Amino acid sequence: MKKVVILVIVGMLIILSLFFVIVFMQRGGFSSMTSEIIGGSEDSFENAEPIVSLSYQCDKNVYDCYNFASQHDAQKVFESCGDLSNDVHSLDRDGDGIACEALLKYN
Repeated sequence: MKKVVILVIVGMLIILSLFFVIVFMQRGGFSSMTSEIIGGSEDSFENAEPIVSLSYQCDKNVYDCYNFASQHDAQKVFESCGDLSNDVHSLDRDGDGIACEALLKYN
């Protein structure tokens, strides 16, 4: 009898956990939390196109921290485009030479 009660409780906990995961993902999941920390709106983070090219556009502002999967990727673009001397994308807003520092928390 104890085993049946334990199995019922475990089953209910699993179902409840799945319900919370579904609700969490429908409300934006981690992307909404990330956009609050990094800055910007949920839409800008969720609709961002990832950067996968090895050549970068450095003559106008086309990238944002939301475009990068990691701080390392953002740093590559930042350095390729001229570091602080040409931070056209504003990837290093505090001017310390480290691009998209908020991404370090997630990588």
